[in-house]
Amino acid sequence: MGNARFVSERPGISETDSDGQLRMIMLNINNEKHARSYPPSAGNVWWPEASYESRGFVGESILIIAPSGKTMLIDASWPSGYSLPDWGEINYGTNPVLPFLNRQKLNTIDWAVVSHQHYDHIGGIPEIVRSKDVEVKALLWSRLPDELFKKREPTLASECIEITNDLADACKDHAIPIVEAKKGETIDLDDSVSLEVISTSVPDSESKSYVNNNCVVLRLTYKDFSVVLTGDAGFDQENRIMADWKDLASDILKLGHHGGAGSTSEAWLQAVDPTIGVSSMPRWLSEDERGLRVQRQVDQAGIKFYRTWEHGNIEIQSNGHEFWVTTGV
Repeated sequence: MGNARFVSERPGISETDSDGQLRMIMLNINNEKHARSYPPSAGNVWWPEASYESRGFVGESILIIAPSGKTMLIDASWPSGYSLPDWGEINYGTNPVLPFLNRQKLNTIDWAVVSHQHYDHIGGIPEIVRSKDVEVKALLWSRLPDELFKKREPTLASECIEITNDLADACKDHAIPIVEAKKGETIDLDDSVSLEVISTSVPDSESKSYVNNNCVVLRLTYKDFSVVLTGDAGFDQENRIMADWKDLASDILKLGHHGGAGSTSEAWLQAVDPTIGVSSMPRWLSEDERGLRVQRQVDQAGIKFYRTWEHGNIEIQSNGHEFWVTTGV
């Protein structure tokens, strides 16, 4: 368990209290209103039950705002107008991340982070980089070799590599530095908020779920408060992290792979020992056996669980000593 204290509501702030507030917002990418009704694809592991007629899309985006106002955006879900290959006429519509940033009146992203190259995480970042409304100052990623990506995940590789190349071109056009994530290095978002890279890609790994298990995984600290941010990291990457780091205890765990398939082992939950778990999860996944397994493990560990399909946007705030959660923001 982390060192900060979970409180049910924002504590009173004295006039002499100069401590700022850290904000971390997980966007409700998975709201079913963003989805279309469509029949399941035969044999597709993500849409196995014909009874599901409307499904929230899988995607993820997390915005971090430091007390100084410095910002980090981790992933930005799928590209606007994206259609899944071989899955029929399934158009994802307009990416909701940029409109959200505009509503928040944010015109600068100090760090954009690509957790991994799957379309539902990297997809929206190129249009944010190209937007006239937002200035991105730096990009952090851990790009996999194209040939290995094609070999290990041939179904999605061409689409995801195309998006990756588009992002690289957008960064070049806007003179945005691309930083290759390195395990053990730290990004100081400001004087009080830091994010340590606790895992990154191992291109020659033999992980069955290759791209998901080659994520940039970060651990945020703000005074006593801490968060582990996993991307889609699965069992194999969780095991690598536990082998490399002996003290992972944190207040918040962002569950890997949308709180579902191939992630969040019992050993991992014990190692991080969070008070709160959060997941960018569509409703159908919570009703699937993979999501139900994670729910049982989270319940058994006594972790309070927030899911975007159920709670909407999830905002966690902290003064560095206490933290609280607001939903539906």
